[in-house]
Amino acid sequence: GGTFTDSMKTIMNYLGVIPFLQDLITDGIIAGVGSVLVFVPQIVVLFFFISLLEDSGYMARIAVLMDRIMESFGLSGKSFIPMIIGFGCNVPSIMAARSIENEKERLTTILIAPFMSCSARLPVYALFVGIFFKENQSLVVLSLYVLGIIMAFLVSTVLTKTILKNDN
Repeated sequence: GGTFTDSMKTIMNYLGVIPFLQDLITDGIIAGVGSVLVFVPQIVVLFFFISLLEDSGYMARIAVLMDRIMESFGLSGKSFIPMIIGFGCNVPSIMAARSIENEKERLTTILIAPFMSCSARLPVYALFVGIFFKENQSLVVLSLYVLGIIMAFLVSTVLTKTILKNDN
């Protein structure tokens, strides 16, 4: 435990809280919230820069610029923005897909958004890469990110050519 959890245990001991409840609060609730709060700075930085792009009007231009490329995977340029947001967190990425008018493109974007490696996966990648790969660790982590992007485009292509085929 850290200073905060030790202080909380001391206070709960003084108040006569049963040990089971002390463990639930310090090892469960406080530790759980603390493990989630670790990712907040990364997400804040990413969304700060994304908001700068949105406020400058460049995000809308990115959608137009990416339209031709995304079209080859059965998506519109508007799908690119949720995919970029997915590198910060997949939940806002899925929520950002609501702005896509075409229902099949929206569903495809929602289904491929989790392939983007969100910032919460970086510590997991770092842990496993540190354990299993002694050399070229940065290349392995980069490969995991690139593999996620490739898989997203591959799944998008398969979905739009099979299950979510447009009836034009």
